[in-house]
Amino acid sequence: MKICLNILLIIFLTYLLSCQNSKVEKDIIIGKWKGYNFSENEYFELDVNENTIGSFSHYGGNGGLREYRIAKDSLFFNETEFKMEIISKNQFTLTSSGEVDTLTRLPDSIFTYHTIQNYTDSTFNLFYKQFESRAKESWIKNNYVPEKELKKSIIKEEEIKEDIIMIDKNEK
Repeated sequence: MKICLNILLIIFLTYLLSCQNSKVEKDIIIGKWKGYNFSENEYFELDVNENTIGSFSHYGGNGGLREYRIAKDSLFFNETEFKMEIISKNQFTLTSSGEVDTLTRLPDSIFTYHTIQNYTDSTFNLFYKQFESRAKESWIKNNYVPEKELKKSIIKEEEIKEDIIMIDKNEK
């Protein structure tokens, strides 16, 4: 009788623990994340806090701050349901319509779009230069473009020539 009770207890505990693993806690995903959308060949970054997700990408730019919610193993964001799978505290996947995006945590020290305090040209330029560097690393890593080709395609600032055209205010 005692053996049967122990077996039932083990089965119950296994079932209970497996149910708990499917529930994703919000605090696990709070932070700064990067990802790569293979279908669009696009690098993107997310800033996740307790209530909103802010997105920034090359094609879409500032996606704004949008509310999200989590229910069990699903993330509801932008009118889409994503199945979440936590890989570690630094990585998780989002799956929707058969497409899987893997997000990797960025260090808190990284300067991301939605952490900019003063939106001046200089702070945005600093952010964008760092963002573009991370994007280029992502393109190379994901075989979108070979490193040699990427380096050849970058225009150096000294190669850009501007002509200043003076306007004659006396012309009518």
